[in-house]
Amino acid sequence: MPVTHTNRKGDTYYLHSGPKRGGGTQFYFSKKKDGTLPDGIPDGFFIHEHPDAMVYLRAKAGQLVTDEEIQQVRSALPAPNEKLCYALDFKKDTITIHEANLPPVSPGDYPFFRSPAQILEFHRNHALYQPMMRFVLVDRKQNLFHPERYCFRGSIDTWIPIGEASPLPSLLKKYVVHLGKDSFYELF
Repeated sequence: MPVTHTNRKGDTYYLHSGPKRGGGTQFYFSKKKDGTLPDGIPDGFFIHEHPDAMVYLRAKAGQLVTDEEIQQVRSALPAPNEKLCYALDFKKDTITIHEANLPPVSPGDYPFFRSPAQILEFHRNHALYQPMMRFVLVDRKQNLFHPERYCFRGSIDTWIPIGEASPLPSLLKKYVVHLGKDSFYELF
């Protein structure tokens, strides 16, 4: 049985394997059903869906942030509403919060949906996310993370520090409340 993953947009991806240029085997996801399809996920790997809805196979080795820390951030996120929704991405030592602005729900624009809730779900599943805030692990012994936010100032579009390294729970309390608000742009 091939390994598949259906992303938030409803697209099904199939795990493929093939030879690497330098030797060995590479694994990747594709929407194509034909090709060499392994029966299982290779040891030491997991399926990861990026906020842009692309599906990847990632190695567990080198993953420094824990599932518990990812869940702490996920639990601290504001509840999705008609205007904003959030998604997480994590890589090695960093947990990144992505935000998507949703268009207004106008039932007349979508006659094939039966309710405003279906329109809202469609918008959430097809939203374009952008990175807003991240927490970078800087000291595993003390579990300290450095908070950063994305700066949208034209010539300096980059991550900027917004505070001192601290334990993740205290950072979440202090900074996540600013997501979706004007006060977010005053953090530095």
